[in-house]
Amino acid sequence: MRVYGTAAALDNIIYFGTFDGKMMGVDYQTGETVWEFQTLASKEKWNTIYQSNGDFRDDFQLYGYNYIESEARIHSLGSILSSPVIDDGLIYFGSSDGRFYAVELK
Repeated sequence: MRVYGTAAALDNIIYFGTFDGKMMGVDYQTGETVWEFQTLASKEKWNTIYQSNGDFRDDFQLYGYNYIESEARIHSLGSILSSPVIDDGLIYFGSSDGRFYAVELK
């Protein structure tokens, strides 16, 4: 998992976006993932790059011969490279799938 944007914090939870199209909420004291949202593109295309356990598929190489194609495929998942903003129970962020998300934090 790669993280590019700055994290946001609310009520002992750190929120950050990942390269594979997920917004994660992690309890900063335990390190436990307590909240997760996956971009629409990531849901649709996840299995084209990742195995069910989160490892890359055997037929995918991020830094192989055609790394530019590999980076493009990762970005097509809706990578979250922006920093999230939290306001009034919603978390806002943009992603590389061309969408801007406003997701309720529960």
